[in-house]
Amino acid sequence: MQRGITLMEILIALAIGVLLLSAAASIGLSSLAGNKDALINANTQQELQTVSMAITRELRRSGYANTEAVAPTFRQIWFFGGSGQNDHNCVVFRYDRLPESTTLAPPGNGTLTAAEVRGVRLNGNRIEILTTGNLGAPANCAAAGTWEPLTSTNLTVTADTGLDLDYRIVRLQSDGLPLANDVTITLSAQSSNGNASTLAQTVLLRNRPQVMAPTP
Repeated sequence: MQRGITLMEILIALAIGVLLLSAAASIGLSSLAGNKDALINANTQQELQTVSMAITRELRRSGYANTEAVAPTFRQIWFFGGSGQNDHNCVVFRYDRLPESTTLAPPGNGTLTAAEVRGVRLNGNRIEILTTGNLGAPANCAAAGTWEPLTSTNLTVTADTGLDLDYRIVRLQSDGLPLANDVTITLSAQSSNGNASTLAQTVLLRNRPQVMAPTP
C-alpha cells in the first residue's frame, strides 16, 4: 500500500532546504565583500602609483639648468619635517623649465621664475604640489609659495606618515658640497574599507642638486 509524505518529512525537507540556501547566500555575500575589498584596495594602489609617478617626474628634473653658468641658481634643494637625511614630509627644489620660445631645445632660459620653484609636501591627509614658489630660500614649507592638491578627495593619505622622504648624499672631491644623489619616496594611505596601503620608490636625482639648510 502506497503512503504519502508526512508533515514531519515535509518540515524536515524545508529545514534542510533553508539551511542549504542560507549557506549558499552566505558564501555569495562573502565572495562579493571580498571582491569589493579587493577592488577598493586596487584603486587605492593605483592612485598611489599615479601620485608617485607625478612626484617622481618632478624630482627627476630638480636641479636642471640649461647651462653650467646658471647652474648654482637652480641646483638647490631643501628638505623639511625630518631629521638628518630621513623622515622628511616636504621637499622644495628648482629647475629651469620655461623656454624662451616654443622651439627651444633643451628647455630653459637661465632665469629663475616663480613657476620654476617646485615642491611636494604632506598637509594633513593630503599631498600637495608647489606650483608657484617664492624666489628666496624657503625657511619652511609654508613659506615656500602656492600649493595645490595632488591627491583626490577619494584618497585618504595617512596623517604624519603619508609622505616620507629619505635622501642620500654624495660629495664631490673638488668642493665637498652635500649633493642629493637619490630620494626614496614612501606613500601611505588608508582605503575606504580601512585597509592600509603603502608604496615606496627610489628616484635618482640626475642633476644632483645641492642640499641646502633651511633659512633660520
